[in-house]
Amino acid sequence: MATKPSIAKLKKKLDSVFSKWVRYSHSPDGVHVTCYTCGVTRPIKEMHNGHHISRALPTRYHVNNCRPQCVRCNTYLEGLQHIFAQNLRAEIGEEAYELMIEESKQKWKWDRCQLEADIAHYQELNKAMGVR
Repeated sequence: MATKPSIAKLKKKLDSVFSKWVRYSHSPDGVHVTCYTCGVTRPIKEMHNGHHISRALPTRYHVNNCRPQCVRCNTYLEGLQHIFAQNLRAEIGEEAYELMIEESKQKWKWDRCQLEADIAHYQELNKAMGVR
């Protein structure tokens, strides 16, 4: 009988496929993407998946919480949260923004089946965009 992958391994796999989806789904040409906070455009592979709410459990993979960011903004400038928030509020609206903030505060426990389903979902979305 094969052992099931650990929750940590499933999260790592989902981090990878979700990050690809975030970066590629925001790219107009499938090659370059613009940083959500500073506006610099770089090849997709040089960009990060930035989180407004710093990888909080319930919103770690929330589509409204994640946008492409350059390494400088995401890592060295700690996500430029004030600019990220301003841009996100303008993009998704105040109500959706506040709902996401509330969701991030909820109690959370990782679910193996949900992680596996999310991995399959984002693998399919990536495949539909021609991303491997």
